[in-house]
Amino acid sequence: MQRGVLLQFFWGQKVSNNIVFLGDWSNLKRGELDNDYKPAEYDKEAGFKRLKDFLFDIATPTLCSIYTPLHDIYGHFEFLRDQGFTIVLCPIVWSTSTDTTDQKLTMDALNLIENYDMQYLCLGSGDGHFKDVLQAAKAKGIKVAVVYGSERSLSAEIRAMVDTYPEGHPKKGQKMLHMFSPTRQPLLTR
Repeated sequence: MQRGVLLQFFWGQKVSNNIVFLGDWSNLKRGELDNDYKPAEYDKEAGFKRLKDFLFDIATPTLCSIYTPLHDIYGHFEFLRDQGFTIVLCPIVWSTSTDTTDQKLTMDALNLIENYDMQYLCLGSGDGHFKDVLQAAKAKGIKVAVVYGSERSLSAEIRAMVDTYPEGHPKKGQKMLHMFSPTRQPLLTR
């Protein structure tokens, strides 16, 4: 599979070493503010290339979804679709003015953990309230990776739950963590 093509459909086929990516777009995008990117540094394509490389470095991506309220995705919809992501729109609840992203992502993740054959789950959020999702994955023997928007958005609980690269991998022993940075050069992380 080419690295340029993020998602291919594997209907009826078992992919023995696969990864599912479920991303909270608001969390990933929040990193742009936290990391104070300069306009001259911004390069969305480079950021997504590094994200794809991170996923392919672990396993074959078989399902990649971005969860977002409609107002956050303006200007990015076609780009994400062209990159092979399924966009899951999460409406805002009128009475509370809160979006349903976390709730929808959690429900879908738990359903996939129970019913989808995956070896790795990559959560595109460092928010601590997704800890139950990672615990459920680990209970089923699924290894966990995390993509986060900024150091501030990566909770200590989530960081601690991330698995390390497997035996035989060049990064063996390192946590499967990736800071999403839509810039020409990746940011250095700790």
